[in-house]
Amino acid sequence: MIQTLEDLLESINTPPWDLILIGDGSGVGWDKSSGWAVCMIDRLGGYRKFFHGFVSAGTVNWAEAVCFTHPLRYDFFQVNKGKLKSERKVLIFSDSQVTVHTGNGLYPKDANGDVWAQIEFFRSKGYKLTYHFTNRSTFALHTLVDQISKANAWEIDDEWMNEQAYLTLPSRSTLPKGPDSLSASQDSSGTKPT
Repeated sequence: MIQTLEDLLESINTPPWDLILIGDGSGVGWDKSSGWAVCMIDRLGGYRKFFHGFVSAGTVNWAEAVCFTHPLRYDFFQVNKGKLKSERKVLIFSDSQVTVHTGNGLYPKDANGDVWAQIEFFRSKGYKLTYHFTNRSTFALHTLVDQISKANAWEIDDEWMNEQAYLTLPSRSTLPKGPDSLSASQDSSGTKPT
């Protein structure tokens, strides 16, 4: 079992690095919330920082991939003010084989292409990204990001939020309850209610 940062690095033959991103995403499908969490370890800055979030609808593969874009944005735009002085070697740890294989160029970037376009942006700016597969139970920090991503995804009450969308700004006309009901709610002129 990996217990220290050094153990983690030794498990992949201790390559040179500037940033380590340990992340996880959780979700079910477009009808439910999706959450993610990442711990960034900055060797040069000497600190660790957590990033996490959720969206009201998203797939697990999207969450597994997108979680790494936010800490990269933070490092590039906030820490480095939009310009790297030199190449940044980034080790990315994920329990998603799809994310690891896609990030390393073994799978096509068709699914979630918008996320992979963001990753390519950071590569074009000088980030050398290497993805590594790790089982969730291999070390405690990855277990923690998994727990946070699940809390972000599954402790959100989607049904209540959707209900509030109707209750907090009511309309004098009847609004359809979702995209599947739009065609059924057209009036005789073919227009949809707003």
